[in-house]
Amino acid sequence: MVTRLALTWLVVAATLTAAGCPCDSGLPDLFYDGLQARCGGLPCGWTATAGDVAQVETFHSGERGLRLAVGGAAERDLPEVSLPGAFEQGAVVSLLVACDAQTALVFEVDVTRDVPDQTSGERTPLTLVARREPTPGDSAGGPLLRSVLVLELSSGEDVPPSTATALRVFIDGPGVCTFDELHLAGARSFTCQG
Repeated sequence: MVTRLALTWLVVAATLTAAGCPCDSGLPDLFYDGLQARCGGLPCGWTATAGDVAQVETFHSGERGLRLAVGGAAERDLPEVSLPGAFEQGAVVSLLVACDAQTALVFEVDVTRDVPDQTSGERTPLTLVARREPTPGDSAGGPLLRSVLVLELSSGEDVPPSTATALRVFIDGPGVCTFDELHLAGARSFTCQG
């Protein structure tokens, strides 16, 4: 009887949790780059800024992504993407990725505050950072797995609502990273499935 009662409460709790989710599960991406189009050896819109950067096939024939080797860095302009602030659960970078052990993949997003700074009255520029840390057993030749990385200020302050204008990605470590299916999204779209 105790087991049946516990199972009933578990089902009730799961149902209430799913039904009480405070967001739209269909929240659209704020920005998406499938990295498929080719322009001079890189995905269109991307520029190699340092090291070894190349467009490569990823998880099956014809599917392309971006590969960065030791010291590799690339950037692209963004079409003025509005990012939610921390009080709206913030924004994330979501991607399919595989990196070698001891190699991190770092994203920097240049933004301008949507609300003027209280001190200067200006819409000040900021840089948001998201970092995919290496995991033991990682291999750039392995399967691409989904990673969701929170965009944060390096100061630890709350991220204000802002407009993103550029994106940079680089390698931190001795290996290689390959990624595909790059999304900038509101954090709510990845944390709530209601």
